[in-house]
Amino acid sequence: SANRMLGPLPAGSIGWLLIDEAGQAHPQAAIGAVMRAKRTVVVGDTLQIQPVVALPERLGAALCRRFNIDPAQWSAPQASAQTVADRASRYQAAFRAANGARRIGMPLLVHRRCREPMFGMFNRIAYDGQMVPAPLPAEHSPIDAALGSSKWIDVPGSAETKWCPAEGKATVELLKCIAAAGVKKPDLFIVS
Repeated sequence: SANRMLGPLPAGSIGWLLIDEAGQAHPQAAIGAVMRAKRTVVVGDTLQIQPVVALPERLGAALCRRFNIDPAQWSAPQASAQTVADRASRYQAAFRAANGARRIGMPLLVHRRCREPMFGMFNRIAYDGQMVPAPLPAEHSPIDAALGSSKWIDVPGSAETKWCPAEGKATVELLKCIAAAGVKKPDLFIVS
């Protein structure tokens, strides 16, 4: 029976399955849990980090050919748990893209995590201008006072590894500005 093939957790044994960052998950990594769930919520952005493929590309392509599977629809890195869920969703949205319309399932269009100029750029590139910023409370952060408003900082440099000395030096200079302004416990993240 199908329940036996699923092992100790039969179909329907998981009430709600929530898959976050599903744009980074291989379809095959999610299928076992999806088969066991009564309801699945899949949340992710296919324009962010794609799934990391551990299989050699030639082997993945050979498996797709052997089983007559379209790799663009079912095989990472082109496909992810999110792209499969988007295709399966009865609710669809379309965004203009460079190569035609990009169709996705139910988009989350209210954005709370970044300010201008980053929000506007992401909205134009990925969301066809349809994303809405959630009003952030007005903050008078000591970091804002030390460094100014949110902005891009272009650091020309090169690197042999993941560490770029010029970027490291620029980051240290920003931290020195924050320290010179007397900020004792800065609430900040450094993303590289």
